[in-house]
Amino acid sequence: MGQTIGKVESSFSPFANLPKSIIVGLRCAVSEVSESGYTLTQTELEQILQLTLHEYFSDENVREHSNALFGLFNADTLPGCDCDEIDSFELLGTLCLTSGMPLKEKAQFLFDLFDLNEKGELNINEVTLAFRSLVSGTRKIADGATMLTDEDTDQIALEAFDLMMPDSLKYSLAMADDQKLTRQKFFDYVFNCPEAVSFMNCYDDIIGTKDPVAAPLRSTANKVDEQETKGRPLSEPWRDQQRFLRPEIADDRPSPPPMDGLRLDHVCGRNSGTEAVYTSNGYVLYAAGAMVVKIVADGNGYKQEFFNEHSNRVSSLAIFHVNDEMGDMVASSDTGGDGCKVCVWASCTLSSQVTFSTRHKVSSHIIANQFFFTDFRAYNIYFVYLFQNGVSTLSFSPSGELLLTMGNKEMNSTIGVYKWRERRLLFTARLPGLGFYDCSFLSSDNSFGICGKDLVHFWTKSESHEPYRHCRGSTSLFPSQVQITSIACVDGAVVTGSTSGTLWLWEGRVLVKRVEVFRFPITKLFASSAGLFVSTQDGTIHLLSKELALQRRLDPFSRSDSHDIETLCWDTNREKLLVGDSSNCLREMDLNSASKFIMGCHSTCHSALTDFTVDTLNDKIITIGEDGFVRLWDKDARVILQQHNLERGLSCIAYNQGADQVAVGFCKSDNCCSSDKTDVAFVILCGNDLTNIIHHGHNSQKTLTACKFSNDGKFVAFGAKDCGIYIHSTDKDFPLVAKARGHSAPILTFDFGCADDSPDSASFIRSNSINGEALYWSAHAKKQTPLSQRHTRWESQSCIYGWYLEGAHDLYAEENSTCITSCCPLSDSSIVVGDSSGRLRVLPNPARSKDTVYLQFSTHHGKVQKIELCGDTLYTLGSDDSCLCMWKVSSLSWPPIMPPSLYNDHVIIDEKKEDQQLSVSLALATAQMEDLDFSTSHAEKTSSTHKPLRPWIRSLAPPSKYTNTAGSLPDGRLILERIHGYNGHNAKDNLHYISSGESIVYSVGRTLVRYDEEGDTQHFCSVEGRIKCLAIHQERSICAIGQENAEQGIVVVDLKTMNYMSLCKSAAKGVHCLDFDESGRFLLALGGNRLTIHDVDNEVMIASTLTHATETLDVRFTTTANTLVE
Repeated sequence: MGQTIGKVESSFSPFANLPKSIIVGLRCAVSEVSESGYTLTQTELEQILQLTLHEYFSDENVREHSNALFGLFNADTLPGCDCDEIDSFELLGTLCLTSGMPLKEKAQFLFDLFDLNEKGELNINEVTLAFRSLVSGTRKIADGATMLTDEDTDQIALEAFDLMMPDSLKYSLAMADDQKLTRQKFFDYVFNCPEAVSFMNCYDDIIGTKDPVAAPLRSTANKVDEQETKGRPLSEPWRDQQRFLRPEIADDRPSPPPMDGLRLDHVCGRNSGTEAVYTSNGYVLYAAGAMVVKIVADGNGYKQEFFNEHSNRVSSLAIFHVNDEMGDMVASSDTGGDGCKVCVWASCTLSSQVTFSTRHKVSSHIIANQFFFTDFRAYNIYFVYLFQNGVSTLSFSPSGELLLTMGNKEMNSTIGVYKWRERRLLFTARLPGLGFYDCSFLSSDNSFGICGKDLVHFWTKSESHEPYRHCRGSTSLFPSQVQITSIACVDGAVVTGSTSGTLWLWEGRVLVKRVEVFRFPITKLFASSAGLFVSTQDGTIHLLSKELALQRRLDPFSRSDSHDIETLCWDTNREKLLVGDSSNCLREMDLNSASKFIMGCHSTCHSALTDFTVDTLNDKIITIGEDGFVRLWDKDARVILQQHNLERGLSCIAYNQGADQVAVGFCKSDNCCSSDKTDVAFVILCGNDLTNIIHHGHNSQKTLTACKFSNDGKFVAFGAKDCGIYIHSTDKDFPLVAKARGHSAPILTFDFGCADDSPDSASFIRSNSINGEALYWSAHAKKQTPLSQRHTRWESQSCIYGWYLEGAHDLYAEENSTCITSCCPLSDSSIVVGDSSGRLRVLPNPARSKDTVYLQFSTHHGKVQKIELCGDTLYTLGSDDSCLCMWKVSSLSWPPIMPPSLYNDHVIIDEKKEDQQLSVSLALATAQMEDLDFSTSHAEKTSSTHKPLRPWIRSLAPPSKYTNTAGSLPDGRLILERIHGYNGHNAKDNLHYISSGESIVYSVGRTLVRYDEEGDTQHFCSVEGRIKCLAIHQERSICAIGQENAEQGIVVVDLKTMNYMSLCKSAAKGVHCLDFDESGRFLLALGGNRLTIHDVDNEVMIASTLTHATETLDVRFTTTANTLVE
């Protein structure tokens, strides 16, 4: 019935997308005003609109709209005809079809409208009248609608009766008038007729004008992509100079495991823009870095517990209150890296229940192809997947069974509805545009909405088994272009807040009422048992009743300390309100007494935290931030004792314990103009009084990147972005002693050192740059050779390019995507390193080989910028999340066979069988240098390619008196006896019954396991590579194993003996799908983009071809001979 693809464009506004209440009111007004009930004059139409729309339009607007509407529906009047009336059925039917009602409600209204006898059934004449009226009315309002003849319309109406008539009466015209369509039969026909459904969809949410914003959005995205591509960092510059001289260590045994472990004790900081929620028992949950922190009452204070199964920045939290022994169900999502996922876990036990990645299938189609050299046929099933780079917002459904996820505001982001207990994606769709801020389930599991720059969009369905259907929010009654910032549902009523400060009420998908207008933009809505909490940009919270009447106003901030409110949560049991603001602080308010309690343990900088230092004698922490504030903290109480604003961005800090002085370096913009204020590079503050500035210092014109006092207090040095190190004396006026020039990149870090003959006086400096250089200097900036520093005793060990971390760098080199960014020794036998992905690793000190045991901890998101040890407390700072973590260091005692499992960590044990000796003697290195040929002739070059050495390896020297006194892990032989556990994620088709269900075959890691129920025994067969897939042939009792690397081939195992039976070499890049034919002789393998067929008995490949899809997911032999399905 008209168009089958797309939406109709029309100038029918503002009468499109009207709510159900107005459509029903129009029909009642027609019956009251119209004399005949079938036609309307222009005066009658004006009276009808006045009765129905007087709340939305003035009298002048009603008159203008009625004239325009009457002109549309009177357009087919013949010239010279005195008839000045329009068809009321045509008008009401068209208004219903273009309204904001769901399709089912539209069908109900149309049935009642054309049920002239009000008997609950329609005859052939009434159905024909309905279809003709709808086609005629929509033709008048649509621009360029397809013209249908009355014969075509009547034929579609007759089909409704043909489908319900028995065959004996189908061709009897006399019986046609006796046939009736009941309400249910009418619905069945309408929603099963493709023409009728397409017709209703075309006029549902009709398009008033073309979207002028779509094209600029695409061009803007392209510009962003181009800028990101141009801004990618270049490869590190390496200098090919002398070789690194390692110690000649007589003990060649492997490095012992680290003797120190870490336990996370406290985290200062909160992820901005994320939710903070209450649990049923009154505990607080909030996101910090790559963790979720739980605040638990502990006596008169608080303690923290942690959920740390995320590896990226936690971006959203949602909670469903259950209050059983495991606690509420909490959902958390992350964003900003690889492997983004959603975790659902218990609030009491902090144990993960379900984890799934945000991978959404958005479309699929089937392509048939044929191999050109065999009779095998393949059918490609091609699925298009959209990978979300994280989730920005989560929402549980009212029943708690469904979880709504919204993408991270990027191009092509999606929404998804998961049945999370089953890890099943029920529905997914692309977001209709960019800039969405909030999403939420509404009154039931069958409806949810999202809001943002493109106003509001709804997804609804009538029954639980049906798919969700997208509808745009209609603002015909209140035309506006404001941005909607938040959405909530209060006792079944949907409300939204906007940047104009207006609180809106919706009926279905139609905007029907302006509830309240506030002075400032609305930032957050939170529906609770106490009513609706509304926060505005001035930091004020307004409480509305469930009837949306304003009750009271709350002011959580003082007038001098107002911030935007990012999150709200109400604790029904304790009647407390949790408020999170843009300064990343959390506040708890008691509404009964109107008192405010600020949780000091959450307070952090109002902007990015850039550096910190520790006063060990007084248990104080001093932090600096981009906001220019220097803050003095009590280490145990975690509250701010002092703070002072230096009114410029701060970059580095150091503390002089002896003189109680604080050195602070400034950030400088590359484009800023020189002035007296910006020329100041650093200041020296009094440790007891941060407002007391002892000295204003001048050195670099660029940002200072590192700062450190020598232990004797005689020097303070600053590294800078201009690649120099500025060394100042701590005498009066802090004069510049020397300037070290030699690095080709900004300074990363440096250490002071002392000579053997003067152990208490700083004489040397070693420094690292961001591109991997390691240089040595005297205290007066004279460059030193590496060999001259053999006997130097270094006051600290913050330089990451040293011989003591050579094995750690080799370990990270294998991972490619990460590198070491900071380090700190825990003891003489252990050292901790931080990397660019936010992980901490505790390794033996020194870490000579990459084949070593280490402990791994994940807390931060992004680079670990600084690590500092004070007593038994280790402090770590993340540069991206601005979180300061405090760890407790404890000694470990290793069992003779296996390291213990620590709380919140991973014990990584190397599984390689052979240890390679990496140390090189001084004599051998010299001989190799003499044998090098430096000829530039291309003809004399050898074919071997040498990996370029790192510059810091060439420029460092080990101590001359080093001896290894630590022990090693005992040698021993292990026999695998039993494997506990099963992981179904790492391999495909990895669980099978055999022997009529008496045994089970599955894979774990690199091992194939056969479990026999009789005797409760396990039998094993190990392969060289990681198992990616299995295939079983029951009759022959054999199993084919696909491995990760192509060189390792496909192993066929006899399941009775668990021994190798044959080995088939694969031409594919790894194998991730296998299948036997019915005979068990031919094996089909899928790897990468290639299909291969193997003769298992003869161990030969008989066919090979490329796949036909971009990403083939599965392949199988069919029951038909010589045929397969891809």
